[in-house]
Amino acid sequence: MILASFAPGLRENTTLLRLARVGRVIRIVRLLPDLRILTIAIGRSLPGVASLSVLALLVLFVYGMVGWTIFDDHAPQQYGTIGEAMLTLFVTLTLENLPEQIALGRELSDWTILYFVSYALVAAFLIFNILIGVVINRSRRRAPSSTRASAPTASSN
Repeated sequence: MILASFAPGLRENTTLLRLARVGRVIRIVRLLPDLRILTIAIGRSLPGVASLSVLALLVLFVYGMVGWTIFDDHAPQQYGTIGEAMLTLFVTLTLENLPEQIALGRELSDWTILYFVSYALVAAFLIFNILIGVVINRSRRRAPSSTRASAPTASSN
């Protein structure tokens, strides 16, 4: 690493050296077996996570269109276009600004509480729980195959 800093071309481009230092962190994954199992499970769950992201994008689009329809004139900074509405709802996924969004909606009508509560239930809780379920399901698929071979069967008695 030190010798590489004196090489011509690398001295000016320290980004390559910083990327090489990231390799040290990746080595930890090989050394810790539990971390390796978790990393493999996350890697195997990526196809399911991709499908879930399409579902989440669809939920954001539908709620963004409804929010754009309801709040277009009332809050044009946040809901002026469908893209801005989707971005506002994406930030609301963390539920950090949900009270401000509910207060904004209550200025217009008390019925907007249904919009925000249903969004919080569907988007935040349901999608995050499905995400956790996909990752756990993929991590458990590998574990039972190794324990089945060693388990005695009832017909062997």
